[in-house]
Amino acid sequence: MKATAPAPETASKAPETAAKAPGTPPKAPETTPGAPEAAPKAAPAAAAKAKKAAPKEARAKGPSREAPASPHVCKSTDYAAKKKYLKSKPECQVTFVLPKDAAPKARKVVLVGDFNDWDMKGIPLKASKDSFKVTVKLPSNGAYRYRYLIDGSRWENDWCADRYEPNQFGSDDSVVVT
Repeated sequence: MKATAPAPETASKAPETAAKAPGTPPKAPETTPGAPEAAPKAAPAAAAKAKKAAPKEARAKGPSREAPASPHVCKSTDYAAKKKYLKSKPECQVTFVLPKDAAPKARKVVLVGDFNDWDMKGIPLKASKDSFKVTVKLPSNGAYRYRYLIDGSRWENDWCADRYEPNQFGSDDSVVVT
């Protein structure tokens, strides 16, 4: 008859290793004496969950400090910036897309960034059923910081940016790489 919960002093893995096939190395104990059984099993599950969550938050498309200041995560490539490289010029047409979920009651959304010297008037985005969009020509082989300005008062990062870089105001800027 097998004991269900031996005292920590008498817990031994020797009976388990003796039952294994000859030549099989002994199994290392999974818990320390006196430790609860659930603790070691929960740690690997939490680590696996963290590994799965990390790529979604960091978006691993380039060097990135951390996830954007926004608690949102890119859930669809429909909202990622679309890039079309021109054959005739060293330019890239980038379509920036902000989902309506980011600004459900917004009346005006503008794109502000390196490419317009952070002019607060920005480049207006057009509203559609599920998003705000605008297409901008940018020089190829560059990286440009940007953010969305909603109703002239609230900043929002692009949920699907290529990467994020810290800014001088203590938050992150979205970055598009052409």
